[in-house]
Amino acid sequence: MSEDTGWRFEVPLGVPGDAACLSGHFPDSPIVPGAVLLGYAAYFLEAEGFKISNIKRMKFPRPLYPEQPFTIEVTPSRDRTTVTWRANDAILARATVTLLSHGR
Repeated sequence: MSEDTGWRFEVPLGVPGDAACLSGHFPDSPIVPGAVLLGYAAYFLEAEGFKISNIKRMKFPRPLYPEQPFTIEVTPSRDRTTVTWRANDAILARATVTLLSHGR
C-alpha cells in the first residue's frame, strides 16, 4: 500500500505472553496496554518513512490479549490519519493521529 491508499500491517503472533509490558496490567487477566499498540504502529510506520507526531484521540472498544494475532490499518486523509487495530475483524482500538514524513 502507499501513503495515498493506506497500509495494513499484520502481527500474526501477537504480543508475547511473557512480555515485560504485561506485568501488572492486569495480573489475573493480562491485556496489552494501549501504549504497546501505539508502539507497534509507530514501528511499522517508521519503516514506511513516517512517525506519529500527535495523537488527537484514541478509544479502546475491546482489549487485546497476549499472543492474540492482530492487524493495524492506517488510513490517511487530507487533515488526519486513522489507525485501527483489529483482531478477527473486531475493532480493538482506533486512534486519530498526525503523521510526519521522514522525507521519503
